[in-house]
Amino acid sequence: MNREKRREIFETVGLVALVVSLIFLILEIRQNTIAVESETNQGIQDQIVAVYELMLDEFVLDAVIAGLDDPDSMSDQQLYVFIGFYTAVFQAYQNFYFQTRSGAYDERLAEGWWQLLRNTFETPGLRRWWQTQKFVLSIEFRDFVENQVMQLEPTPPPYFRDITDTSLPP
Repeated sequence: MNREKRREIFETVGLVALVVSLIFLILEIRQNTIAVESETNQGIQDQIVAVYELMLDEFVLDAVIAGLDDPDSMSDQQLYVFIGFYTAVFQAYQNFYFQTRSGAYDERLAEGWWQLLRNTFETPGLRRWWQTQKFVLSIEFRDFVENQVMQLEPTPPPYFRDITDTSLPP
């Protein structure tokens, strides 16, 4: 076999090896992307659930209920807890928004959370929090909330009673 023929064979083998390597690399990147998206989805869910788990504390729950229903009725302590709680809630939602916008969080998972946020805006306390505290959030996220989330039709789930109604459901 002459030198030119060997060179052609080596180039062909090298080209095939390069193509196989690129295919393998593409598959690895896809698997890594899926793993990162999955971790991001789980991390955001965990972050939001962790914030809501704060309401397992009776004092926090009382402050949240009082603040949502009648912000003027809160004690100073309840007011600070309410402001802190909803600041944490909105920081989690803001992270959620930016992760969704970047494509790292599946938008299909976001729809229900945006609706939950919209429903909460039906309370006087959250509207007041928004008016007085939204400055802690990015302008882009504030615009999103005001121009998209707030435009959703409120849809309180039928199995929850009105938060201002203290009677038990039938």
